[in-house]
Amino acid sequence: MEQKLVRLNPKKAAELLATVKSNRAIADLHVEFLAEQMRSGKWIEGFTPLVISSEGELIDGQHRCQAVIRSGKEIRVRIESGVDPLLKYVIDTGRRRTFGDVLHMRGEKNYACLAATVRRLAIYAIDPEFKAGRAVARFNNLYLLDFYERNPWIDASVDWAQSKMQEYLTHFYPHSLFAAFHYLFSLAQDEESATAFMQSLATGANLMESDSVYKLREKLLRQSRRPEAPRIPNRALCALTIKAWNNTISGSHPEQLTWHPGPPRNDAFPRIFGEEEIKLR
Repeated sequence: MEQKLVRLNPKKAAELLATVKSNRAIADLHVEFLAEQMRSGKWIEGFTPLVISSEGELIDGQHRCQAVIRSGKEIRVRIESGVDPLLKYVIDTGRRRTFGDVLHMRGEKNYACLAATVRRLAIYAIDPEFKAGRAVARFNNLYLLDFYERNPWIDASVDWAQSKMQEYLTHFYPHSLFAAFHYLFSLAQDEESATAFMQSLATGANLMESDSVYKLREKLLRQSRRPEAPRIPNRALCALTIKAWNNTISGSHPEQLTWHPGPPRNDAFPRIFGEEEIKLR
């Protein structure tokens, strides 16, 4: 095996991609995320090399090559060549150091929930309609750490959710999503309004049946009482939470709280009321 540091330009990337016989499906959003990092000068050369088998096939690195082509930029990257072709079937199956591990090593409180919340907010920053689902970009730990440090007070939302609301959220609402919406709604309006809304969702205090947040809470309670029933999909839960927030801020009291993205209604994904104030960096 041989490893060397090279400059990877779009022409060379295309040549490497032409050697691929079979590999994972391309995750387009991840390619776009990497390409944007390259365009903006934020690309960081990682420790993972592009891997070429002894048969000359690129078996690890197709997303980086696609991103180089899409961005039109040249990057420095290590290439390891001459490896066993069977390696393609075991790459990425080991235990990776997670962003939660990074936060734990830094001594952050609630590091697991904080890591998941930061990731959700990083996803929102590039995909505010949550269209990609699990196919979203694979952020590296340095990117997430930089995102966390550039967007202050995320830890405050997580700490509030974990210390004050945790007992109400078990089997009811994902903790990290709860903290992420508390943070987003605080930016969109103010912390007091966000706290009042999320607290009423968690506890049911001071709600009337005509309130959208009451209707959302009842949906979630019915689901929690029937663990065998299908759970509300993550994107639908996000849409319903945003609709309930928007109705609360605007003082609207529709008879139903629903979101149907498919035919015949084809509802658009709601945008957060006041989202122009959300400036994630």
